Amino acid sequence: MASTKRTISEVLFENEEMPMNECEDDCLSETSQIFIENDIEAMEFFKDFDDVLSETSQLFNDNEIDGIDDCLNDFDDDDLPQIGSGFENQPGPSTRGPAFLENVSSENLDNAVIVDETNRRVNQRYNAEEVTFRARIEEEKIPPRLQRTPLVAAVEAVRALFSLLILRCTQNLRPSDLIRFCFMAIGLERPVSTVLMPVSDVTVERIVAPIMRVLQSYKKLKLKDGVNVDIIIIHRDICAGGNRRIINIETDRLKKRSVLSIPTDKEGLCCAKAILYALAHLENDRAAISSMKDRRRPALLNRARILHNDAGVPLGPCSYSEIRTFEDFLDIQIVVISSESLNKVSYKGRDRERRINLWLHNGHYDVIKSLKGFYGSDNYCEPCEKPFMNLEDHRCQFVCPICLRKDCLPGHPQRCSDCDRLCRSSSCFEWHKATSGKRQKSLCDKMYQCRNCGKVVLRRICPMNMHKCGTSRCPSCKQFVNVSEHRCFLEIVSPKMPSDKLIFFDFETDQSSGTHEVNFAVAQYSNGEETIFRGYTACQEFCAWLFTPIHKGYTAIAHNMKGFDGQFVMAWLLEQGIAPSVIPNGSKLMSIGHPTLRITLIDSFNFLPMSLSKLPGCFGLSELKKGPNTMSGAMRDEFLKWKWHSGTGRIANQMWIYSHRRCCHEFRKQFLEITDVDPICYVIIASACMATYRYKHIQKNSVAMVPQP
Repeated sequence: MASTKRTISEVLFENEEMPMNECEDDCLSETSQIFIENDIEAMEFFKDFDDVLSETSQLFNDNEIDGIDDCLNDFDDDDLPQIGSGFENQPGPSTRGPAFLENVSSENLDNAVIVDETNRRVNQRYNAEEVTFRARIEEEKIPPRLQRTPLVAAVEAVRALFSLLILRCTQNLRPSDLIRFCFMAIGLERPVSTVLMPVSDVTVERIVAPIMRVLQSYKKLKLKDGVNVDIIIIHRDICAGGNRRIINIETDRLKKRSVLSIPTDKEGLCCAKAILYALAHLENDRAAISSMKDRRRPALLNRARILHNDAGVPLGPCSYSEIRTFEDFLDIQIVVISSESLNKVSYKGRDRERRINLWLHNGHYDVIKSLKGFYGSDNYCEPCEKPFMNLEDHRCQFVCPICLRKDCLPGHPQRCSDCDRLCRSSSCFEWHKATSGKRQKSLCDKMYQCRNCGKVVLRRICPMNMHKCGTSRCPSCKQFVNVSEHRCFLEIVSPKMPSDKLIFFDFETDQSSGTHEVNFAVAQYSNGEETIFRGYTACQEFCAWLFTPIHKGYTAIAHNMKGFDGQFVMAWLLEQGIAPSVIPNGSKLMSIGHPTLRITLIDSFNFLPMSLSKLPGCFGLSELKKGPNTMSGAMRDEFLKWKWHSGTGRIANQMWIYSHRRCCHEFRKQFLEITDVDPICYVIIASACMATYRYKHIQKNSVAMVPQP
């Protein structure tokens, strides 16, 4: 897929295919008049009047100005006339070049312009990320002649300022991203803002024009008085083209029957193809499905082109605005679930009779045939867009609280004698008694309502014959008690079951590019079996290897995982749209858990706070200290030659991971022998010690719990 980044010339200046609007052209002509009408004092800073644009020179030739020398000598700021009145009744056409009034280059302001990111949030209106930058000018770095020049006369300085801002803020943006500039200066009654426009439409003229209109009424504003510019950027998803197949999103969802994979194409029409394929499945059109499913024929691609033409959408990648056009044309509701939003809804059109679900991942659209299968859940609530396992555990304001149906209509109320709940109608009564599919118990069998206190209680938590009004379950003794009167103590708790499902891993990175990139990874099982990943895809390959059903329930351990290795794993999980369970400590990750595979990453440094080189000596493992210096001469030379050809860092990593595994096993063995508690089942040494205390040392009814208010 071709790059969508804009070149410098495309960013700074308009091309012939993008003519300026009349209002912009008029403004440029009006701007050119500013030199005639106002701050003539600025002219003394020019040595060569030939540097002035031809349009400005023409204005001088066409309009006589008597006594210009006197004006240069006796000019007073207070005598300036109202800016913008002009005496060119019919301005000439735009020169389509910069309206220079002084010979200012962008390099003169480059060091003076400071751009900082001030805010980053989710914009609910555009379903996108909004980033705000603030640009300011440091007074001491402004060229001296510009410090005294009013902004209204320093047109080129303003142009240079915004040229720099455009270059700095749009380098990594896509044409569909939205941008707005908000100009503020001391002395302005209110900020001057441009409209929110696509990056593809940004030019210096479009930004400077509205600002210069306002500055005509503020003739004394200068750069040294303080200028701030807020740049608001909204990143919008544009998706099509190259499909980098997801290696592992909750056990490779691309292979799930609930997801229909859409083939890629050079034109980037995967969005339209996904919509057509989803509609065929929604309508159960077997002929269309069979035709579009055949990848040897271009039937799906041809239909996608026709859809683009009929809907009036240009061929190419589609953002949410194009999806909205497809919705109106086809009269359907489209819901987009994005991996960048942790596989949650990133776009939802207005409710319609027909609905299709698309999955956006790595810039490519696929079709979600079944939301329940996609999330691996037994149920999915479309009104609140949430998957869940048990019907009785889901609360939604859009469904009936008795039968949990969306279309339950009121009728003749009927009370159930088994659960004591008042059903809305006979249909509601029948549905709350029904069992279907995998449901072996009805909603009536799973919950009941107390007529006295009106509380709805799950039978699995508190049977109906044990319910007492005004009671709650104590988190310590698990009894239903009156919280205000209950006095409870910490109970003896059995430790977690020991497990030998352990993996030890370590990363090596290259930072020659200025950022850490994993280029080598090594992993070892508890029995010493080793797997090595090489190259700049080592982290992706390691994570795809680790997060599989084979390693379900495993614990992965790295030394300094919280500050280094875990950061790369966390980034990979987020890229896959997986929301891991994390225990943070500031910016450190004490543990990372996979929500479905129950794989946990912990840091051995939380148990053994020392460098890897000191671990063998701590446990008396002297054989791990031996090195080439203890070898004979011939063996030592052969070892050093092998080490040189194999790569020092990677051999060191394999040696460190072996030492790390041996020392962790020794620590775990000694801790288990003394306490009968497996420390690796916990996150930090303090948790393991507390588990030991709760299991072997706490006395019954000795440590009181603070009553809840």
